[in-house]
Amino acid sequence: MKDKGSGDKAFRRLGKQHGFRRQMPWRVGFTLLVCGAWGANYYHIHSALQTQTLNFHSVSADAPSETGDFLSTNRFRLLDDQQRKERAKTTSHWCHSRDLLETGGNRATCLFRNLCVGPRRADETDPREVEFFYVTPPTVANGTLDLTNNNEASFTLGVGPHSGDKRVLFTPVAVTWEEMEELHPTRKYVSGTSALLYEYNAENFGHLITDFVMPIYVAYESFGLLDEDMKIYRYSIADAIGWSCDYQAKVRPWNANHCKRFYDMVPAMIKGHRPIEVLNGTDMEVTCFENVVVGMAMYSDDCIEGSHGRKQNLWSLCNVARQRQFWNYRNYVLQNVGVSLVPPIRHKITVTKRSDGRTLHNLDALISNLTGVYGSSVEIITVEWPELSFQEQLELISTTTVHLTPPGGVSFISLFLPKWATSVRLYPGDYKMEWHIFHYLGYMTVEHVDCPNGAIPITEAMQYVARGLQRFEDFCEQCRGA
Repeated sequence: MKDKGSGDKAFRRLGKQHGFRRQMPWRVGFTLLVCGAWGANYYHIHSALQTQTLNFHSVSADAPSETGDFLSTNRFRLLDDQQRKERAKTTSHWCHSRDLLETGGNRATCLFRNLCVGPRRADETDPREVEFFYVTPPTVANGTLDLTNNNEASFTLGVGPHSGDKRVLFTPVAVTWEEMEELHPTRKYVSGTSALLYEYNAENFGHLITDFVMPIYVAYESFGLLDEDMKIYRYSIADAIGWSCDYQAKVRPWNANHCKRFYDMVPAMIKGHRPIEVLNGTDMEVTCFENVVVGMAMYSDDCIEGSHGRKQNLWSLCNVARQRQFWNYRNYVLQNVGVSLVPPIRHKITVTKRSDGRTLHNLDALISNLTGVYGSSVEIITVEWPELSFQEQLELISTTTVHLTPPGGVSFISLFLPKWATSVRLYPGDYKMEWHIFHYLGYMTVEHVDCPNGAIPITEAMQYVARGLQRFEDFCEQCRGA
């Protein structure tokens, strides 16, 4: 924590609330209002499209890069070095999906330009380990910009059920450039566009792809940033929130290996293939992001519900009208991993085998039945997914026309099935769990089979397989005769 000293003067100024505004002649005020509105809109639009590196005093940065976009290069070249330096002294933000509730910041999605973050000053009443700094011109910081008004710049780093936890809720502190220089004269500078979030249960493969990677994808998509390389920063805190990997490492140390294994998968899924960085709240250096995307609360597989489909006596708008988005996300991951998007031209039945608590005792009998009926005409594969590389997993599932799987994290590989495929889900427990996401994907059919005590009703499962194979032929125009 920063010792009391020169920085206290700046923060004492920040703590004051000003309830007055200087009066001016109405014609002057009207002119400034119109010009200011135009300038603000131009700046926000321009800022959202720019991704160039901006260097400023005492901050390390990469060399300026060219994106090839007309607005990002030609228009930006009009700025000389001094103008670029001045732009880096001002924070700007663009938010969407902010509702009018008092907690609207818990669900908004924001793109910030030149947002800084550092360790929070000692405050025993505040559970947050860091604070964010919004650099403003002196005329704004001295009383006219209230970032708490209607939660204008408030945001969460949490995803899903974590999103409303105070430990990951933030409203940036407005400071002038001079105050920032006084408080934190040395800062790390991250160029380009980054995503910053607090991870939710990534020790499970299903949570990794729908509660970690997918929310980032959706947030980037909303700002038109999917063509940019992703830089993912995982916020880590000592007072870990339940079921995060930070938490798992403390209460279930054996799960830490799962977290590392799945974290290591992420670079392959995203554009740029950069490893995940950690922003540690307890020992981080002050960091300034050229562009940073935050606020992904509503983009996990069940928004903020967190029941994973165990609640079934309800309907939800969480995943309505997201079908094209889900399909594009599936293709985005496959392309980044290097897997073809060409649909299969012949049938393949893939059966998931697992040996943990969701064991199916007569799975071998089902496989024997499948081989007896389809063995001469259809490829039948039994797989334990951890034995394959991630690319091999995606190559197999993306060419499968019918997939039989128990529920849980292992079943989420089904998200990468081809269009018109069928997922037959076999439940030794938690019947119809995860319906909340699989029913809404739109590019596959989902069948549910109740398997009391782990016993598969073979006849029922075989019927679903037959229907799935026929359905694929009926609907896949480019796969006729598969």
